[in-house]
Amino acid sequence: MERGKSGSGAITYTLILWLAPEIIVGAIFWYFFGISVLTYILALFFAVIGGIISMYISIRGVKQIASLPSAVKLSSPCTVQLYRDDSDIERKQARYFSLNNEYIGSLDNDTMLEVTTAKSQNLLASRSGYEASNEQTYTFEAKSGGAVEIHIMGGIFQPDKTKVFDPDGKPVMPQDSP
Repeated sequence: MERGKSGSGAITYTLILWLAPEIIVGAIFWYFFGISVLTYILALFFAVIGGIISMYISIRGVKQIASLPSAVKLSSPCTVQLYRDDSDIERKQARYFSLNNEYIGSLDNDTMLEVTTAKSQNLLASRSGYEASNEQTYTFEAKSGGAVEIHIMGGIFQPDKTKVFDPDGKPVMPQDSP
């Protein structure tokens, strides 16, 4: 799921997902049960569900980045290994990742995620839990049938640790830009 591209967008869908279920369900239960404690409790229950959905979208969604690099479709997919190196910074927070505007998963400290890409030029984006302002982006080139190893530590991509391999497993000089 995508999240709002702006703060006002996030506030808008949060209010809609919080108030709409409360008002709609409250009106339905008011019609059937009249004004009662049960009606109020059920309306609040559905408001909480709407709030949880809104929080899920805000936390898990990685915003779309309009400036994707132009890319050529690879003849065979390239494996991307993403390593989150151990760091005291953000130790207890997961980092959420998207590759070419597609959510690919999250990593805890000192873990690895493996995905494939079919594009030659790629954009990797990362951010931690609640803070959309700390988003980091990284562009890299993928070789057809090859592999790319990318490291992030303390919320910052480590271009000096990036390794690109050709289909035979031989290292290639990366053409990366942070």
